[in-house]
Amino acid sequence: MKKARDHTQSEEVHLYPNARDCPGCQQPRAERYRKRRYIITLRGELKVISHWLECRQAGCAWRGASVRPEQEDVLALRGYNFGLEVVAQIGELRYREHHTLEQIQQALPVRISLKEVELLSELFLALVSTHARDDAQLLAALRAQAGIILALDGVQPEKGNETLYLLRDLVSRRVLVARNLLSSASAEIEALIAEVLALGVPVLGVVSDKQESLCLAIARKLPGVPHQLCHFHYLRAAALPICEADRKLKKELKQKVRGVREIERKVSAQQTPAARVVQDYCLALRTVLRADGKYPLEPAGLTLWERLQQLKASLERALAERDDPQLRRLRKLVATSDQFASSSAQLVAAFGWVHRIAHLLESEAPRAEAEAKLRDYVKRLRPGQDPLLCELAAHLWKETQAFAPGLFVYRAEARLPRTNNELETFIGVLKKGQRHVTGRKNTTEFILRAGRAVAIFYSLPAPADWVTAFARLDLSHVEQALADLRRSEERSKAWQARRDLPAYLHGLEDCWSAATDSS
Repeated sequence: MKKARDHTQSEEVHLYPNARDCPGCQQPRAERYRKRRYIITLRGELKVISHWLECRQAGCAWRGASVRPEQEDVLALRGYNFGLEVVAQIGELRYREHHTLEQIQQALPVRISLKEVELLSELFLALVSTHARDDAQLLAALRAQAGIILALDGVQPEKGNETLYLLRDLVSRRVLVARNLLSSASAEIEALIAEVLALGVPVLGVVSDKQESLCLAIARKLPGVPHQLCHFHYLRAAALPICEADRKLKKELKQKVRGVREIERKVSAQQTPAARVVQDYCLALRTVLRADGKYPLEPAGLTLWERLQQLKASLERALAERDDPQLRRLRKLVATSDQFASSSAQLVAAFGWVHRIAHLLESEAPRAEAEAKLRDYVKRLRPGQDPLLCELAAHLWKETQAFAPGLFVYRAEARLPRTNNELETFIGVLKKGQRHVTGRKNTTEFILRAGRAVAIFYSLPAPADWVTAFARLDLSHVEQALADLRRSEERSKAWQARRDLPAYLHGLEDCWSAATDSS
């Protein structure tokens, strides 16, 4: 049996409507009835007694119309025991300070269960989403900046699942639209752009990647608006096969350079200076093997090969001074990288092309001239007779032809960026915050459920008083936002399918039979 909550320490508060007199006859309203509820605030529990008033004057147009205290909505939402200030505190701790549920429970000065903390954090996101939708200050800010610089991007945590699309203004840094789409067809994206156009503020420029459906939707909904294609996406797409070849080189190098542990084991018991030098060389090799790169401009495989060559040269110089069997063995191990000399030479040439293209993208020449220089350079690449380099050069030319018309559009609008990195960084912050809170690398469920609401929250300027902002919201809009966020029915059915698939399928067959009979 659950233990009844102790209300003996509650502070009693009486609430009345702000207008105690009837606006029709100007006479004092009489009490119709009173309602009692308990609300838990950060300062303790309140026993709130709300007095509902009505006019009883004969002949008054307002006769019988009851009025409730407005202040009750500022304390708590209808149907909730915890006050709005508790909800706001939980939301701030969860999504701005990245506290865990346990940390929030300990930080709050009231008794609350972990499940209640989780539910109220979802309620906070629903309130934030509703507040952002009805935010009149956003329109004023967008009009004050004379237009929108729109960044579009989608996040698909796994293939075959929903994609979270974010449409963000890069000047105000506000997320204007955040929506989960089952399909990335151009018609679906056009509907999102239409929501931005419905704000009534002109779109001065757009930046995105080269996704076909996205570009088609922008061309249809925003004809004549400068559309900048992200330089980073271009480089990544153009250098994709080069980066794949580099990853393959890195994998093969690490497979060949094995056996350092046995060398370390043999010298670990020795305390001589020579043994310590061998140990340090082994440490250097381990460090080199652990190093990583950052594509498309920092190749991990090519860097690994070059450092192995440096390590081999150093070992040869050391052996020339004094011979040592373990050092010789280590040198033989590192020398296995020599068989990849031709592959590394190919990658040196290919990444040289990529770095030159990156330099051309930063050209300050006029748009037409910069585009012509880029096309001319890629078209005139000299891969020689090497089949791999010929294939890589052909891919570079293909991607350059596709991207080139949109790579220097930013010259037409001063505030239009060359890359969409700001939005990608923003998406990265969403994922990083969730990983920090949960300790889990996988953010799929978070992105699909709460990602859009948290994205809106991160882009909102923090109001002076969340409670006042929440109290003005339409409760029906909040309930709809909460239902969209929780997706309780869908999650329940998914749980049933995972738990007992045959029973779930049998239930679907029964529903189908019933639907067929009724039709």
